[in-house]
Amino acid sequence: MISLLSFVQTGRLDDVELGTKRDEVERAFGPPNDWFAGHQVTESPIWKYGNIELHFDAEDRVFLIFCDNFYVPPEAPFAFDVSELGEQTEADVESWLQRKEIRFEKVPYLWVDGVTVFRVPSDVELKVYADDSVSTDESNIARLCSVSRIAR
Repeated sequence: MISLLSFVQTGRLDDVELGTKRDEVERAFGPPNDWFAGHQVTESPIWKYGNIELHFDAEDRVFLIFCDNFYVPPEAPFAFDVSELGEQTEADVESWLQRKEIRFEKVPYLWVDGVTVFRVPSDVELKVYADDSVSTDESNIARLCSVSRIAR
């Protein structure tokens, strides 16, 4: 499992960060277990390791680290461990950031109603459905929408 705390604090996945070249990613993690359909693996704009996506720009450098699927087997080597976030509600994420003493800015997400963004100093963003926007009878819906860091 990949430490969510470490990623939130540093914006890095071990030795991989924004700007890392594709060949350096492969040296660090090996070949991806999935990539963008219709592309050769070496030319795919997206490489996927477990539930974590690495998006490459035209210069073959990582410009986005992204995850929006938190339902993975616990033994998966490339997956964010979100177990510390409890039910993954907005209140749980805010409480976790406070307990870990990570400063954050809490802002509404401009593109989707009912989503709050927690932006931390490492430029990582945690997007969370507002507590009242997800029906509690749909237990398969995680309240944590995504975790990402994008080049600005």
